[in-house]
Amino acid sequence: MLRTRALLAATMLVLSACNCGKEGETPAADGAAAQAEAASAVPRDQTVLATVAALGHEGALVLVLRPQQWTALHQALDAWLARLPDAEPLRAIQRAKEAKDLPGMLATLAGLPPGPVALDGWDPTRPIVASVGEVPYDGVPGSVTPNLPLLDGWVPPVRHQVVVPASDPTTLVGSLAAVLQGRGEPWPALVSGREGARAVQLDGTTVVALLPETGAVRAVIFQSAVMPDEAARLEHMRSRLEAEPAEPTATPALSLLGQPDAVAAGWVRPWRLRPLSAWAGGVQVLRALATVSSAQRTPLMARGLQILLGTELLMTDEGSELDDLAMTLTVDDGVLRLRSASRTPWR
Repeated sequence: MLRTRALLAATMLVLSACNCGKEGETPAADGAAAQAEAASAVPRDQTVLATVAALGHEGALVLVLRPQQWTALHQALDAWLARLPDAEPLRAIQRAKEAKDLPGMLATLAGLPPGPVALDGWDPTRPIVASVGEVPYDGVPGSVTPNLPLLDGWVPPVRHQVVVPASDPTTLVGSLAAVLQGRGEPWPALVSGREGARAVQLDGTTVVALLPETGAVRAVIFQSAVMPDEAARLEHMRSRLEAEPAEPTATPALSLLGQPDAVAAGWVRPWRLRPLSAWAGGVQVLRALATVSSAQRTPLMARGLQILLGTELLMTDEGSELDDLAMTLTVDDGVLRLRSASRTPWR
């Protein structure tokens, strides 16, 4: 519940400034000029941009991590992290700073057991790309909530995709599965018929499928499903294992995401926050219904749908200041630098 609230809070913060219109909505400008505006003097990493396109358009947030630059970031952050107070919310960060490499830091933040993380078959010379917060809904404001199957008593899981570059995809799948199985149980039915693939159920709400691909392993993560039964859950997840490629519209934010000198980069697609927020609200409604008597469920469902629809209708592009937003973190001679880029609608 806490994670869902944090997601909604972050969503509303970004939406206060950003456009929730559909991807590809552009101001009344010449297309060639828009393409030129998106160009940058710094060469873009075409591998990153190709991976973003291959992952599709559903992610509300796209992240890029460059492991080769982790050492420089670790050194720059070390003095600052040492001054953090010993407060419970910050202890995971304090532990993460002891990690010697990026996998160790990510494992610590994910709550995995301490110690070195062996990832045989991983290629740390290439960036990791993740698409976060994918739900299978789209449309104009007001069209997502009616399509949520809440009246049938279920809501599908949110999906995240992570592309991890590999020198040997099969070996990397085994390494990742070994790390994850310390926290869960194998679930071979999810990846049945997929050569070399593995799947692990981490807990009651999270499942990870590891799919070997050309030069990489694509991890597909499902979270927070409320499904009528295990068979329906399995069928839905199997139907969502494949990515749906879609070429993104060229914007300054996308150009910044592809610049190769950043340790980490993030690209927010506000038009995807609307269905993600509706989905998160739907999960909360169903969880609330499970705590009340049968006599209270109908009015609670009606009120929940009213709130979700009203919130969705507020998430329009009227009064928006930004179409999309990207930020990067670079290390320049020990100095941390943040850069941002966005496209401002012409009103």
